[in-house]
Amino acid sequence: MAAIEVNLSSPDAPATGVFDVREPFHAASVVAAVHRDLPRGMPVLAKLRTDVVRVVESARTVLEAGAAAVVVGNALPAAMPDGRQAGLSGPAVRPLALRCVTEVRAGLPDAQIVGVGGIVTADDVRTFLAAGATAVQIGTALLHDPTAAARIVTDLRLDREGVA
Repeated sequence: MAAIEVNLSSPDAPATGVFDVREPFHAASVVAAVHRDLPRGMPVLAKLRTDVVRVVESARTVLEAGAAAVVVGNALPAAMPDGRQAGLSGPAVRPLALRCVTEVRAGLPDAQIVGVGGIVTADDVRTFLAAGATAVQIGTALLHDPTAAARIVTDLRLDREGVA
């Protein structure tokens, strides 16, 4: 199945020149525009800022604007030692991403939620699913271990088959 993910949460948007989505209504307007211009039936996934204060509001607005699912979790704004803007990702962001997934699940029980943020093991996947994610996304782990996704899938299959 094909879908389009719209990243509404770039940690260094001002430095890279991409649209800096700070308000839920901004996110909704982007999703509506993308949804309108895609072929009918093409699902749009909206990748949201890891913001425990407004993540449910943001999720609600993008879903109302036509997103099929929300992707919850992304790199957080950070800085390099020399002051350049950067993004903090990987296991360091997992607790915040899990909190955001939990908040969205509690506030929007019927939403399709893709959890992302620091997933490096099958246990991390299980934790995100237990928090309310319907699927997960693996990112930074693949930069360190290109076989991470395959390893995690194998571990999850072994669990399902009762071979742990």
